Amino acid sequence: MAEPTKEYLFPEPVVKGPGLDKLALVLNGSWWSRTWNFIWTFRKQSFKPALFCLIGECCMWLSLYLGFAGIVERSASGEPITEVDDLLGMLGQGLLMMFVFGGSALIFVCLGVGLWIVVLTGFCRAYLQEPAQNETPPENLPENLSKNLEDRQREAVEFVKGRKLFLLLVWIFYSLIMFIPATVFFTAFILIYFSIPGALPVPPPFSQEVTTTAWVVGVITAIILLNHFLIAMPLSSLSYRSSRKVALDSFFMTFKTLPAISIFSILFILFCLFYLSGEFALSAFNSMNPSAANYYGQLFFLLLNAAFHAAISIVIWPLVLALPCELLRGEKSQ
Repeated sequence: MAEPTKEYLFPEPVVKGPGLDKLALVLNGSWWSRTWNFIWTFRKQSFKPALFCLIGECCMWLSLYLGFAGIVERSASGEPITEVDDLLGMLGQGLLMMFVFGGSALIFVCLGVGLWIVVLTGFCRAYLQEPAQNETPPENLPENLSKNLEDRQREAVEFVKGRKLFLLLVWIFYSLIMFIPATVFFTAFILIYFSIPGALPVPPPFSQEVTTTAWVVGVITAIILLNHFLIAMPLSSLSYRSSRKVALDSFFMTFKTLPAISIFSILFILFCLFYLSGEFALSAFNSMNPSAANYYGQLFFLLLNAAFHAAISIVIWPLVLALPCELLRGEKSQ
């Protein structure tokens, strides 16, 4: 397993306090300018995972909408299905569409998400290797900092690609540590989903008190999961620790930086809501126009929305990791 080389500004990442001073960076114009330039330069590394996720999302919607197209068209025409051959034909066509496009969606989404984890870890590594805000590099730059920014970012991603087994073990240990919060989160999510009017063919079976409790528990557990995630990814990018120790140490670091990292997690959630704004708009439209006539219009909108997701992810996902990275800047190695 490849080990990181200890060069300039590559100390073992640590948190030196609660990190409340890092919150001021949100209002620092020079930090935003510097970070935006860093993220925009990094877009070439983000393009491939964004493209894979775009293809996967498009295939997912095509499998669902084309899979049920025959049934929806027959329903819209008002003509009942009376022949077994017609029913079998529609079902066969739907299953074929789901098999072709659904299988492709599964492949491309898995590839895209896996590559995103590698690329974003590379982003954290490249970001932490840069001098901190208002920090002057030494006169004699080492070889890695004498290269241009794009080359440094590419080398960071390539380095992380050589540590895929290490990253896999880190996220396995993360999953084990976060098993209980994750179970509670998904339980709350299911309760929230089935409490939405129209999600079930019957009225929501839960009281308002249960739904409100599910929302509160869901938000709290989401913040717990994100706190650990936003520390574990930057830590795994530069740490010399074992994979198990990275997962454990990042978990304990979330308590040391609890106020700051929780605020960063809330910002992450807000960015995710913006990322999902297309879905909210479509849901509102469907509630006003529930007829089957807009079926293919919905599909076209969702394909455009997938392109929006791919484009915005190139900026959003690195951006939400930049502030947590600032929490992990240790002392310079002399």
